[in-house]
Amino acid sequence: MDNNEEIMELSAEDLEKIAGGKKQKVRAIKAGVNIHELPGEKQRVIAKTTSNAIADYTGELVYVEGKPWIRVKWAGKSGWILAKYVAIL
Repeated sequence: MDNNEEIMELSAEDLEKIAGGKKQKVRAIKAGVNIHELPGEKQRVIAKTTSNAIADYTGELVYVEGKPWIRVKWAGKSGWILAKYVAIL
């Protein structure tokens, strides 16, 4: 099985739920996903996820090259992760 088949993107409805600026929790759905200093795949990596780890979603959502990025507080650091790698709790 290709690992990409296990990755679920957030639906438009889910993105709408977390885009309201409320503090919410998200869970990593895959280990080893990069958390970047700024939104975008070419930005500096500051941490990596662990499977099922919980993070705080700060309420910020931006699109970079058509992909939704959310800002999270993860392991004491604030950074950006592609929304498709997290599930809303």
